[in-house]
Amino acid sequence: MSTAMTVDAHRIVASPEALDRAVWPQWADVLRLAPDEAIVIHEIGADIVTPAVDDPHAIVEIEAGFAEILRDPAELLEAVARHVDWVVPSSRPAFVQGLVAGVPCKLWISLDGSVRLLCSTSHVHELEERLR
Repeated sequence: MSTAMTVDAHRIVASPEALDRAVWPQWADVLRLAPDEAIVIHEIGADIVTPAVDDPHAIVEIEAGFAEILRDPAELLEAVARHVDWVVPSSRPAFVQGLVAGVPCKLWISLDGSVRLLCSTSHVHELEERLR
């Protein structure tokens, strides 16, 4: 059984070079959505600190549009693998975006084996239902 919760994060749009040079907090998961865009996910329960990038034209805003499925990492990866038409990466770290059970998702697997399955907050209940 899984639960879901809203993710505390910032969305950053900046030059690719500024994002490449950025020094991120050690506790943050940084998902590079595109060369010029990243989501910085804050630790659960941590104070929300606005990330800084060296780009005077950068856009840095709180991102409240994502929720994540909370489940044992191995169980979550097994559920994802049953509901995708692509191969779940075996290398770590890994970040992929695609449909999981027909819902647009982002899958982050860290070096330590922790897993984040993110989707739009408007779709999270549908995703939870489909992953059962």
